[in-house]
Amino acid sequence: MKILKLSNIERIDKTSIYYLRTYTANAVVQLPIQNIDLPIKFTIENTPLGGSNLTIELKGLIQYPIIPLRKKLSEYIREIDSNGILPC
Repeated sequence: MKILKLSNIERIDKTSIYYLRTYTANAVVQLPIQNIDLPIKFTIENTPLGGSNLTIELKGLIQYPIIPLRKKLSEYIREIDSNGILPC
């Protein structure tokens, strides 16, 4: 399994809470048999000590183990966040 890209990334909250960022997106996931387009919602919370917590909510049904999928999505989201690709 591989995360190919996140498309239609939108920030859905623009509140005064500067340490919380919530996004919706479509994850294009390459599975052994086919590629799927999975709607997701994720929140990045910056902690007081400089780290961040990531929460991922899968919006669609998928016939694949969830734990490895969440792990790969988490790695991909953290990578694009550190590269500055996510909208502000």
